[in-house]
Parts: sequence; structure tokens; C-alpha cells
Amino acid sequence: MTWGLIARWDSSGLGTQCWELYEHLNPDKVMVIDVSELYDKGDHCNKRRVFTYPGAQVIEGWHPTTEQLTEFLDGLDIIYSAETFYSGELVRLARERGIRMVLHVNPELCEYLQNPALLAPDMFAAPTPWLYDLLPEPKTLLPMPVAIERFAPDHRSGWQVAHRFLHVAGRPAIHDRNGTADVLRALPHVRSKITVTIRCLLPGYVDALVRVMKLRIPPHVELVIAEDDVDDYWELYAGQDILVMPRRFGGMSLPIQEAMAAGMPVILGAHDVYAQAHGRRGWVVPSRKTDRFMAKTWIDVYGVNERDLAAKIDEFATDATLFVDGQAAARDWAHRHSWDSLKPRYVELLEGVEVGNDSVHGDQ
Repeated sequence: MTWGLIARWDSSGLGTQCWELYEHLNPDKVMVIDVSELYDKGDHCNKRRVFTYPGAQVIEGWHPTTEQLTEFLDGLDIIYSAETFYSGELVRLARERGIRMVLHVNPELCEYLQNPALLAPDMFAAPTPWLYDLLPEPKTLLPMPVAIERFAPDHRSGWQVAHRFLHVAGRPAIHDRNGTADVLRALPHVRSKITVTIRCLLPGYVDALVRVMKLRIPPHVELVIAEDDVDDYWELYAGQDILVMPRRFGGMSLPIQEAMAAGMPVILGAHDVYAQAHGRRGWVVPSRKTDRFMAKTWIDVYGVNERDLAAKIDEFATDATLFVDGQAAARDWAHRHSWDSLKPRYVELLEGVEVGNDSVHGDQ
């Protein structure tokens, strides 16, 4: 089997996902989509090139030419891409050549839900069960592994309570997907002496939320707003105890997975797919549906009560057993979802997909 990876060259979550696939699965050919110059011309989130793909075919801009696609497809048996193929022509050319195609999608962005007439890949893979039933057949559940080797062992004292809380806003998404506003609303109700770091790549975004909501952060809560990017994504979690991530909607979350690889428990809304799968009641805050919007399908939006969220933060800041047990549970989850554990499923999928949607080889 000779297979090719379509990757992104920027520091987005999609870029991270592609690079870890490259590092752990060793594709025979790589086509890299480089849109960094477009963002450099004014994008406030500065999606930088941070990964390396020696010998890769580099495409500048969103749309490869026919010649570039032909060059990439030459000699391949199968191609893998995350989220999109960037070109309907690639799908047509691959089908004409009998090349198998796997598309790893987040269902809310799957264009095939709105346009089922599009020429489809041979297999849709979803990273979580969220909205899985909406995806076309053939499909399979294929979790995104976490690279636990990126995270150094933590040598915290066995009975230390948490006092460093992290929230990753990242590049703020539609409808405040990561729940940044809910985190900020909770801070005036926190009773413990803690430090809360919010990492956000949109300058002024968090300060503007604080002003608009007219929040008064108490003096015993130190709020740190970090608007710089890091060279290596695992640096986000260094020196932190708990990830506060009351997401409003969504399936896969790389920050949640990475935090657990760093040994950090994660505070989640009860609706979150990770809360449901992990089964750690001590991490979960009640949530309720507050809205819905249309992406590629209808998406339900949830929120958490700020007092409930503050109480959960205080629990981790005062209950050593909850914190220490949570660290062990986080590491256990990460090891069960590591590349060592899940890589065989990727190899099996790549080797088992048949051309033309004639068979399904996967695990639900």
C-alpha cells in the first residue's frame, strides 16, 4: 500500500492534527496546503507555519491546480485528508485512477451533509460519536490519538490542591464554542485563591468581554490573559493544574485531549461528548440548551450556570483527593487514547478501504 496525506501547514488545530498523523503514520507522499501568507496579510489570529514536512509538495493558497493534483496522486493507492480535500477535482481524479479516499471529518463542517450529490470519498471517519448518525455511509468511528510523548511527566506533590486553572479560547469560534464567556462570568463567584490563565489569539477579545459583561474580578482571583502563540502546542499546559473547558458544542477537542495527556483534569459541561464518554462525575458541571444555529447541519448550543462552574473550580481548589484522583484518571484516559493504543486502527482502516464505497472496514 502506498498512501498520501493532505496536510495543513499552519498552527491551527487542523494543522496539529495533520502533523501528528504525519509523524506517527509515515505517509509515502504529502501535499501541504500553505495558507499562511493569506493570514499574514491581516488575519488577527496569525496562523503561522510551525510544522515541518521534508520533501512535501507545497501548495500555496487554498486550491491546488490540476497539474499539482496529478503530481500528488501519481503512484498512490489511497489518500487521507482531515476535514476537506480542498478540491472537488481531486476526488474526481482519484476516483478515475482507482485511488481510495478517506476523509476524517468533524460532522458540523461536513459539506456532504448539505450537498449529498457531491462525489464522495470511499470512507468517512468521525473522531467522536457527536453527530455521527448524520454522516453518509460508509463511515467509521476513528478517534484522534493523543501524542502522550510530547508531555513531560508531572512531579507535583501527591496532596497538593489545584490553584492554576487554564482556559483555552484559542481563535474564538462562532457562538463562543469553548465557553469563554461562561468562564469569565464564573470568576466573581469563585471563593478560592487561584490563578486563571486564558489563552486567546485574538488581541483584546477577553478584555472586551470583561468590559461588556461589566465583570468585577475579585482580588483573590488572578486573571492572566495570554495572547501570544507558542511554538509547540504542548507548551500551553506547562505549569497548569486544571483545564476549564465548558464548551457550548462540538465533538473532538484537541485541548481537552492534550490537557489530559499533561495529567490535567478537565472541567466540562454535562452535554460534552468527553464528559459522557469519560464518566467522571467529579469533572462535570450541569448544562442546558440555550440556542441552536445552522452550520452544515443544525447545532444545539449549551451553557453552564456561572455559580455551578465557580463551585466546581472551588472543589478542585480545596479537595486534594478530587484533584489527585483526577490527575490519575486524566493520564489513564490519555494512555488509552495514545498513538500506541490507536495506531493499529488507522493502519487497519487504510489497508481495508475498498474503492467506490463497496465495503466498510472500521469499528463503530
